Amino acid sequence: MGVGHTQIGIWPPPTEIALGDSREHAVTGYGYHPPVSDSLSLVELDAKSRTFLREGKVLSGGGASEVAVEWPDGMRETVGLGVKDGRLRMTVQTGTLRYRKFVDPEGLRVLLEQDPVAVFVLALRQGLKAQSSKDLIDKVVQEFPQVDASALWSKIRQAFEAHSEVRSAGTGAKLRYRIEPSQLTETSSSWGEPTVEPRDGVGPAFGNDMGADREAPRVSLSAENPRGAQAHPGSSASEKVGKRLSDSAGEAAQSAAAVDLVKELRARSRGKTGSASDSAVRRLAFERGPAVSMVAEALTNGLSDQVTVLMAHALDTPVASGVQLGHFPDEVLVAAFEKLPPNAAALGLAIPRPSKISDSLDAVKLLGDMAATRVLERAQEELLTMAAPPDAMNHLMKRGGANLVRRTVEAPGGAVIKADKLLRAVSAVAPIDDAAGSDEWTAKMLARALEAAAPGDWPRVADSERRAIAKQASRARLQPSGGRLSLLVWLARQDRVALRDPVWWDGVSFDDLSAVGSTSLAVALEDDHIRRNVVAPLAATALSEAVTRSRLFVVLAAPLSVARGLSPTHVQEHVTRVLQGDELSRRWLSAITDAENTLEVERELDRTQAREAALRESAEAAGEASQVAEDRINALAERLRGAEADSDRFRASKSRQIRLDTLRAMATLGAYVQGAVGSQSPDRISQRINSLLRREGLEPIGFPGERTEYLPARHELIGTALDAGSPVIIRGVGYILVDGEEVVVLERAIVEAIN
Repeated sequence: MGVGHTQIGIWPPPTEIALGDSREHAVTGYGYHPPVSDSLSLVELDAKSRTFLREGKVLSGGGASEVAVEWPDGMRETVGLGVKDGRLRMTVQTGTLRYRKFVDPEGLRVLLEQDPVAVFVLALRQGLKAQSSKDLIDKVVQEFPQVDASALWSKIRQAFEAHSEVRSAGTGAKLRYRIEPSQLTETSSSWGEPTVEPRDGVGPAFGNDMGADREAPRVSLSAENPRGAQAHPGSSASEKVGKRLSDSAGEAAQSAAAVDLVKELRARSRGKTGSASDSAVRRLAFERGPAVSMVAEALTNGLSDQVTVLMAHALDTPVASGVQLGHFPDEVLVAAFEKLPPNAAALGLAIPRPSKISDSLDAVKLLGDMAATRVLERAQEELLTMAAPPDAMNHLMKRGGANLVRRTVEAPGGAVIKADKLLRAVSAVAPIDDAAGSDEWTAKMLARALEAAAPGDWPRVADSERRAIAKQASRARLQPSGGRLSLLVWLARQDRVALRDPVWWDGVSFDDLSAVGSTSLAVALEDDHIRRNVVAPLAATALSEAVTRSRLFVVLAAPLSVARGLSPTHVQEHVTRVLQGDELSRRWLSAITDAENTLEVERELDRTQAREAALRESAEAAGEASQVAEDRINALAERLRGAEADSDRFRASKSRQIRLDTLRAMATLGAYVQGAVGSQSPDRISQRINSLLRREGLEPIGFPGERTEYLPARHELIGTALDAGSPVIIRGVGYILVDGEEVVVLERAIVEAIN
């Protein structure tokens, strides 16, 4: 299909709509994004709730108490900074972490969870000079006090340094980072996807040399519309969808400039209206892609007979569709899927995050075995043709592809998909960044795919594919409870002859065999062919490399299934070699070789052989007991999952009670204020409110007009940056919670510099 990660969200191809007389802000296939530079934006919030109201471009006076601003509708005016008429106005550098925290706090929180690299890039944009890793961590901590930003930085540092906008210089403590803007205005949307705005009517330029004029072939999954014969974004069916969703130019511009799609759809999922019109929401969703368009249509009561066309297009790129839907909370998806056809839920298979609705999906039950198989094949094509650079979108695509495969393999209906299809799908994904973790995940998924497949499927898998699977599994270490062990145990039960191929044992050491020699794999290790060609060579090498008594005895103490690979001649040779290395060992060796001791050794050998025979007879019974134990473990796991569900319901009940207690306290405060207004003086009301708050442990941070020193941890600065300790004046009161010796800043006071 040729669908790279850069194409996510481009359906239909990007368009551009001018806003008023200015082309500075544009609507593209990626949504609305203000320009990113060192310019300032005026952010207007509700003074009480700190809810975002609107933003404008600062034209002049960025550091003064008043600024000239141009609003998105083209109106220009001079406004004062600080709190006035119930609104809080402040200036902030456009396109930075602080800017995103004001304009889209919920989107920024989701971005931190799904793409932390993008959050640190936003922090790097917040300042025009080179910054250290500590500077970036401090900025993230300031906006997310509860997040361990240092640990997060350690995980994403390499991906951050590989980001196209990031440049670094120096080493060690002198390492500094700076932004290197590309020739296009590049931003990060509230969806966490990289976005590029076209200039002069030219389509987006991508790192994989895909221009705007190249369109990925669209393939339908419907039985009535075979591959290559279906509608695509330029067909009459798609044009009907686009025509129905399009509105007047004025309304389209309004949707691009003002619609927060996640916020709008969340409101509708809760039965609320939202701030934008349904047609504007559907228009923007249509530009995001067919999967998002289906969700928007369902929640805006806009379902039509074209929903099957959208479904076919969305399933053509199942990984991209899942990544797109992953930006919406589960409550939105649940509300939408209740109104869509039942099989639409399959679009959530590739959501790249834990999801209660997606983790329980059964793709085969939703789509049927043939369509589910084709979804796996489409996912492989997406991942195999994905652009090479390890950027943030690549990580999301890999994670989404891995989730799609895992959810399909683990679903009850996965058994009807052919084993070779499942195995190829597993082979196409590598979700974890570190090689060891990725290899272990792949081995576990290969084992689960074989366990899920029908018993007669494995013999039909071609020899070349079997060897490819074996090579993939060999990258994972053979260890107890590991994926490679599960795979080999499955083969030992179903096709022990296949295990005689040496490729299954590539990279295995004697110590690895010893570690698993007492597991269910023991029966396979005692197979004559495997013992001669796998166990014995490794045992001989381990004996020959032993140079100390401790290592010698470790080798000799290996489980029986492995120790039988030790040649008596080699044991005698290397025991003599090692024990002759020191005086004490030589005395032991002399005593062992004494005639009387030799006879005792022979008697002990007879006893050992008798025990060995008894153990042989009980090996089969032990194998059956092992199977019974595994069945009990599976039953206990099922009970544990039920207990976890009960725990979730308990936590939800506790959360509701906490919320009710909080609202009760707010109601008490509100009742007093309503009764006091008009009958008591403002000072009296203020004193009474502070008294009530202090009773709950809340203390005010200053009072309006108070002059103090700037404390970044307790103050929200209006205007340009200041050093800690600089003189400021308080414009809006904040609050702290004093709980014993712990002090928690709940709301920072609004301050501005004293000129």
